[in-house]
Amino acid sequence: MEKEIGEVYYKDVNDSIEKKEDYKQDLGENVYLSVQKGYACVNIRQWFLPENQTSIVPTKKEIALTFKKWNNLKGTIDLVGDVFKDQLAEVTFCKDSNDHQNQMGYLTCRRCNPNDFMNY
Repeated sequence: MEKEIGEVYYKDVNDSIEKKEDYKQDLGENVYLSVQKGYACVNIRQWFLPENQTSIVPTKKEIALTFKKWNNLKGTIDLVGDVFKDQLAEVTFCKDSNDHQNQMGYLTCRRCNPNDFMNY
């Protein structure tokens, strides 16, 4: 279930905060969750691929959470998961769908591979 994946993200983010290490996680559709040394926040930011370029760049669309707000958000996610447990159990996330059980499924997915899916 997705909650297990979220718990892995919690642990990884918390570990990077504790160890003062960089961390970056692709959340899909060019949205990344990151922690950077020297910055006291957890950043969730939209990125995009400019035309005729090969590397994605950050947009101004972001949520920067102080570490205290990050801890509050984690508690809220657990609460939402408990309240909507039955409904969430019926949700199939993109990466878990039948067409993603091989590499081509991922590569041709607009959500999982937003910058390159049309090349396959």
